[in-house]
Amino acid sequence: MRIKTGAGIIPYAVQDDQVCFLFHRTFSGRRAGLLVDFGGSCSRNETHFEAAAREFVEETEAMFLAEDPKEADLTRDTDVQIEIVLNLMRNTQDRHPDWFCRRISDRDKPRDWKTFFMKVAFKNLDRMNALWERNPDQRFKKRRELVWITSDRLVELFHNDPQALWTRVRQLTGAIKVIRAIERYHRTIADISDQTGQGI
Repeated sequence: MRIKTGAGIIPYAVQDDQVCFLFHRTFSGRRAGLLVDFGGSCSRNETHFEAAAREFVEETEAMFLAEDPKEADLTRDTDVQIEIVLNLMRNTQDRHPDWFCRRISDRDKPRDWKTFFMKVAFKNLDRMNALWERNPDQRFKKRRELVWITSDRLVELFHNDPQALWTRVRQLTGAIKVIRAIERYHRTIADISDQTGQGI
């Protein structure tokens, strides 16, 4: 039986003392309106890390990491941005190798899937979302919307409204445990920073 291999990323940032997680929504198709992580199948000879990094760049249309989202070009910028994402992933995963989740496998659909949590700088998403909305020259494959979700809200969705999450997000094992671990870590960092009077 063929094992489906794939990977994803859930980026997070700290803003106003809150841990926020980045998702996207589409406006058509099976995923319309749901909170979706960034991920997909591994290409041939592609590692989990490499697949997750590529999917993030592709699904953000190279805008999230661009200095000017209006000038982002997926064809031109993909390789450079994948390297940036790989470095961000390593920075997080080297310090916290347990900050990832596997997906539940069905008996008839075995999976080798990893979704990694990755720290990024917080960004205002308004310009990117406006570009997707206007899209006057059809430069994008499909309209998306990036959204930040606080850790408390995300845990609440897992507990009380999992249908608001895309299937593969709902299938992540131990996601709440990782979310709370990230939250505790950054709360500790903030406490140490306050006590020493130094930013960390």
